[in-house]
Amino acid sequence: MNCRAWAKDVPFRSRSLNIRMHHTYICSVMKAKLTLSVDPANLEKARRKLQRRNRTISAEVNALLARIAAEEEPKRKGWIEQFGDLDVPFDMKEAESDSWYGKHLRKTGAYAFYKAQEKKKKRK
Repeated sequence: MNCRAWAKDVPFRSRSLNIRMHHTYICSVMKAKLTLSVDPANLEKARRKLQRRNRTISAEVNALLARIAAEEEPKRKGWIEQFGDLDVPFDMKEAESDSWYGKHLRKTGAYAFYKAQEKKKKRK
């Protein structure tokens, strides 16, 4: 049996586990160490208040981290919702010119759109 998998299901901090050949192993839930830089005056005030509530600083930090982890981030707006639709004038004469700029304009979707509109106008 995997000691870590077993320890996750155990509600207590640690338990002894009897395995083949009567060896006893102690499984405990591992916790990570965290180093914080805090103001000593604030730390002392927090320690006193938490002692009155019978809580530890570790428990409070753990509860704070659990709240932060449970928060859902708001959905990010897309470009159009955030800035609106951009209306950029398109110059067909410039696009059909032999310049470097015209060559690159002809590769865009806007050129294909305006070219299709021109064909529709000519058919009517």
